[in-house]
Order: sequence, then structure tokens, then C-alpha cells
Amino acid sequence: MAKQRRRPAWIELPEPTSGSPEDDPERRWLRREQGDELHAAVRRLPLDQRHAVLLKFEARLKNREIGRIMGRSEGAVKLLLFRAVHGLRRRMGSKEKAR
Repeated sequence: MAKQRRRPAWIELPEPTSGSPEDDPERRWLRREQGDELHAAVRRLPLDQRHAVLLKFEARLKNREIGRIMGRSEGAVKLLLFRAVHGLRRRMGSKEKAR
């Protein structure tokens, strides 16, 4: 009886469809456009904030590692990242409102 109630050993997943929403050319264009705007906004950050952002999000380093590279404390790196992300949100948000 207990054997009949068991789940199957595998689960069959449906085949992915070729027309997924992510393949939509308009969506790809929008993602690229937003990425270009974000890169431009990052380039306008002060140098120390830009370095911290690139090390955090591009190199995927931890704050402690970024601090060693930049010669700053972990707390200083957190503050740099906070200010950078806040500034990016403001810049990107103001562009969205203008549209």
C-alpha cells in the first residue's frame, strides 16, 4: 500500500518552446538599452565608487576583499557601495520618470 503512494523517481519536464518571451526581439533590445544606460551611469560615478561597484558586481568580490584591494576598511567599502547604488538608483529612476 505504501509503495503505491510514493512519488515517481523522476519528473518529466515539458520541452521548452522556441517562442519564449525572453527570445522576443523587443525584450532583448530593452534589456540591452537598459544595460547601456546603467554602464553609462556607472561611468559617471566618482572613481572610488566606480571601482567598488565594479569589484563587487563584475568581479563578485566580498567587501573585505574589496577593502584590501582599495586600502580601505570593510565599513568604508559598504558605505561606498551604498552611496554608489543609491546614486545609480536616483539616476536610473529619473530617466524612467522622464520617459
